[in-house]
Amino acid sequence: MERSRSAAEGFTLLEVMVALAILSAVVVVGLESVGVGAAVRARAAEYAAPRSLAEQKLAELAALSGSELLARQGIRDGSFDPPFAEARWTVEVKEAEPGTGLFLVQVDVQLRGARLRTSTYLNRFGELWARRRTTRQ
Repeated sequence: MERSRSAAEGFTLLEVMVALAILSAVVVVGLESVGVGAAVRARAAEYAAPRSLAEQKLAELAALSGSELLARQGIRDGSFDPPFAEARWTVEVKEAEPGTGLFLVQVDVQLRGARLRTSTYLNRFGELWARRRTTRQ
């Protein structure tokens, strides 16, 4: 005699084991994605401060006049003010070609093992040209 299965009998052991295996796989994948996300956030935060400090140093140099940039040619280094006193910076300023008023500025920032190097060109041709023209007259 064959019995029909009713809803009151519940699940078989095999069905419960398959459901637990599927649930375990979903939990493991979810925990791994949370761990990867935390690692990515930590790495991004590690480079956010050096990037901000490098941009600050570039902004300071961009505010200088052509004659001030000429005076600052070469390599200089130092550290930032607190709370980033442990961060070190190195700045190299050089004129692309003498007399052109085009300066290549490179900034290197190191903070807690993270290192960021950035560079830009600053154009002071108009200012330097006007100064030379007024001194020649």
